[in-house]
Amino acid sequence: IRGGNYRQEVLKVTADIKEKIVKEKAHFSDFMVITKDDLYQDYLKTIFDQWHYSHTIEDTTLFYYDPSFIKIKNALPTMQAQTFHDISHELLQLDLNNDYKDLLMQFDSDDPITPYEFFYFLVHILSSHQASEPIHDAIIVTDFKHALSASPKHLYILGLNEGSVPEIISDEGILLEEDFNHMTVRPLSLIERQGLIYMQIIRTLHNPLRSLTLSYSNADMDGKEVMKSTLMTRFEDLYELIEPSINMMIHHEQLYLRGSRLPDHPINEAIDDYIASKNNAKIIDEVYRDRLGKGMSVSRMETYNKCPFQYYLKYGLRIYPRIDDSLKPTELGSLAHYIMEKCLDDPEHVHEHAFDYIHDHLEKKYQANMINKFFIDHLVEDMKVNVRVVRNQLDHDSFTVTGYEQPIQGLFGDIPVGGIIDRVDCFEHYMRIIDYKSGDKDLNLDFAAQGFNIQMLVYLDLLKKETKLDPGAILYYSMKRRILTHAIDKKYTLHSAFDLDKYHAQFTMKGYVIDDEKYTVTNACDIASIPINLKKDGTPDKHSHIISQEKLDFIMELITNYITELYEKLRAGNIPILPTKSDNNNPSIYPCTFCDYKSVCLFDVFYNENRLIKSKYLSTLKEEEANEQL
Repeated sequence: IRGGNYRQEVLKVTADIKEKIVKEKAHFSDFMVITKDDLYQDYLKTIFDQWHYSHTIEDTTLFYYDPSFIKIKNALPTMQAQTFHDISHELLQLDLNNDYKDLLMQFDSDDPITPYEFFYFLVHILSSHQASEPIHDAIIVTDFKHALSASPKHLYILGLNEGSVPEIISDEGILLEEDFNHMTVRPLSLIERQGLIYMQIIRTLHNPLRSLTLSYSNADMDGKEVMKSTLMTRFEDLYELIEPSINMMIHHEQLYLRGSRLPDHPINEAIDDYIASKNNAKIIDEVYRDRLGKGMSVSRMETYNKCPFQYYLKYGLRIYPRIDDSLKPTELGSLAHYIMEKCLDDPEHVHEHAFDYIHDHLEKKYQANMINKFFIDHLVEDMKVNVRVVRNQLDHDSFTVTGYEQPIQGLFGDIPVGGIIDRVDCFEHYMRIIDYKSGDKDLNLDFAAQGFNIQMLVYLDLLKKETKLDPGAILYYSMKRRILTHAIDKKYTLHSAFDLDKYHAQFTMKGYVIDDEKYTVTNACDIASIPINLKKDGTPDKHSHIISQEKLDFIMELITNYITELYEKLRAGNIPILPTKSDNNNPSIYPCTFCDYKSVCLFDVFYNENRLIKSKYLSTLKEEEANEQL
């Protein structure tokens, strides 16, 4: 039996058990289910209880919800007694069940204890669960260790997934295997314990059985792929296994994940259509396409480029993850951007500006959670350093700031786009745009030509059309905390006095400078703050991030053509489940790692493909052009 996930696996197994009970007029005790997993046992118990089937799964009830315990808890704070005997005597006057009365009568000591201490003493000694009474005719749910003495007619082994069956024993003790060998009386070694598990499995399988049913899942409850175990593979080699036809209508639950369907049901066609569409275009009906967005922000377009299905769920259906009290990276980033905007011209009041923003936007999260408070307080202190470093950079170059948080909008190709540029600097007829980032970010031109991290390039193009100025640089300033290394000063520690010159060298920006052979823009910049290294003759070395206006124009043409085609697919309602992946496994390209919608799309690495992004895209284009000319 193969389930789409753990719950579906249990649904199939229990449906098969019910069918056998009805058809064979079997007893409950004719069935044994082997699983050690609490999740499987919870699912089994829920279904068996719903059907009123007897089983051996223990009932677990926390004593906190026991009526007698609640009476004791409410009575203790008002008591004046100060010994075990006196407190117990007063509690015995309450209407308690016999188990609690028998327990309290044992405390006849005159040893001193306060009612407050007595409560925690009681919590410590009370059992956290109550076992069910043994039932003669019941479905036996157990593990391999306790399955050896029973002889059911039908045996079910659940959860035959890698790491679950057989169970993997990890060596977490402080003694090594060789240490055990020198002990006279010693516990079983890791190898012996693993061997014991295999022996229990083998002995269980040697019981006389009418049927043996094996089951496993394709995915966990979050939709993450799980592998069937090597034991399951071994069974497939040894036996001719048959996948039974299971009547899922028994459950009145319609869970349509991969590997499950109702016989002769019209929804099967929809399931097949869904599975077939995973690597093909799934077209959204024209009536609903306006939900996908007419005007377009660059960040939304990049989401569609990475994974159309993620875009559709987020911006089309507007499905968002549950909000909690934890701080989001975007919230910390907004605070950092606000401080930069307000404090570059007012560096003495970073703390005041920061907490004005916190009061207006983050007050609840700041006050409700000490971890949030810790991160925000440290961010404010870090931003004091960032403000001083950026002002120092501006003091050392010829560019002047002409705009903070500058709005920009226009047509990129034929697509209406808009946004906000964190900072715009100007020098003569050159403009320089700077994006503040709370993490590390760089501009990869190969990926940009394929539609990734193009926001600042698009803004640069729009600003060029608006101002008629020439592009001078596109830079990313990381506001992430720096820790000075021993290479700078071996005597320097985190507690040393702040030295702006030492910090300044750590804040070189990433991105590109657009310059010609005269290096006008390069020389107008603070050379320590841009991603360029000058040789002795004053020219940049080969590792410097500098490009010509001609190369920038070529890349912008590629991006325009790419985004125009992408936008046409989006407006046509083309929503395949086809996430991207780069040939060098760059994490910034792969959207699935932190995706909130993984459990919805159920992307399967064995069945589905990624859209491959080339890490050497521009050089590949050059080779193709050269081959065409030949």
